[in-house]
Amino acid sequence: EENGKKLKKQLRFKEDDEELMEEKDEKEEVEEDQMMDVLTFEEMGLDDRLLMAIIQLKWLLPTPIQEAAIPMLMEGRDILAKARTGSGKTGAYAIPLVNKILGAKKYTARKQVTSALIVTPSRELCAQAYKNVLELIRFCQREITVMDLSTTQLNVKSQKQMLATRPDIIIATPTKILEHLRDDQPQQMPYAIDLKSTLELLV
Repeated sequence: EENGKKLKKQLRFKEDDEELMEEKDEKEEVEEDQMMDVLTFEEMGLDDRLLMAIIQLKWLLPTPIQEAAIPMLMEGRDILAKARTGSGKTGAYAIPLVNKILGAKKYTARKQVTSALIVTPSRELCAQAYKNVLELIRFCQREITVMDLSTTQLNVKSQKQMLATRPDIIIATPTKILEHLRDDQPQQMPYAIDLKSTLELLV
């Protein structure tokens, strides 16, 4: 009788293990199917230099917000997106932004202008966006320049002198960008930001 109970117990454990294995296999199959359905970075028509940076960052597949936003932004559409922290929102706007600037410089000869402005509510978020953009332009730093106006390491005068080079991308808090846009000193006008005639991308 005791041996019979032990045998039943072993059989029950075996059945439970088999059910768990089947559930695991089904879950893996679903995950594989989902991965096959995801639009890859390679399929988005991105510049090769940008793809190289993405590979070096080890971003294997776009996150849901990136998969949804990047194709629309590549088409030039305006979007409003919402996603949780850590979902890849910065990459969702920075990738098409960098790609658009690279494309414009590749096919048209034009003077150096500031064409993109990224505004975030805090210095910390500016620093994060600046870091992410630098990582994405790793293989095209000669073609694209970026400046973080929110940093406290440079005073306003030094920032104005750097702005005279017309960086492609400016990152700033609302307060800091207004500080430069509201420059009423005529002698400083050569260093003022001219966004009305050049700005193409606003985040």
